[in-house]
Amino acid sequence: MMVFAERVFEMTEKRIAIKDDRKKAMISLIKKYFNEEREEDLGDLGAQLILDFFIEKIAPDIYNQGLEDAHLYISEKLEDMYGLQL
Repeated sequence: MMVFAERVFEMTEKRIAIKDDRKKAMISLIKKYFNEEREEDLGDLGAQLILDFFIEKIAPDIYNQGLEDAHLYISEKLEDMYGLQL
């Protein structure tokens, strides 16, 4: 049985919208990364701008790759089903 993660985003007019609680968690992760890896104290606004950039410019490519991967996986499974024909 496959269990899917809770949906943390939705597509609105070809745009990814992250739920507020997840967005806050992502902002915290960005701030933590900059503090630990770059020794920079990044504020909420700076982290928000970085997150917005990734959501707008990078996330669509990752989302589309996920769709392509899922399509390929499902297509392969459908081909396997044809092998079960009598």
